[in-house]
Amino acid sequence: MKFFDECEAILKDRDGNYHDPTEMFERMAKGFEAVTGFPFTREQVPLIFVVMKAVREGVSHKHDNLIDG
Repeated sequence: MKFFDECEAILKDRDGNYHDPTEMFERMAKGFEAVTGFPFTREQVPLIFVVMKAVREGVSHKHDNLIDG
C-alpha cells in the first residue's frame, strides 16, 4: 500500500471510531489544560502527538510512527 493510501485508510478508520477530530481535539485540549494548568487549543493537540511519534521513532523505528505521526 502506498504511503498516502495508508494515511487515508487510517484517517477513515479513526473518523469512524472517534468521529469529528475537531471535537475530539477540543476535548483533549481541555483535558491537557486541566492536568497541566496551562491553556491548550485544539490546534495544539495534534502537534503534541507529532512530537510523541517523533520521540518514539528516535528511540525505536516502527512503521506506525511514520504513518500516523
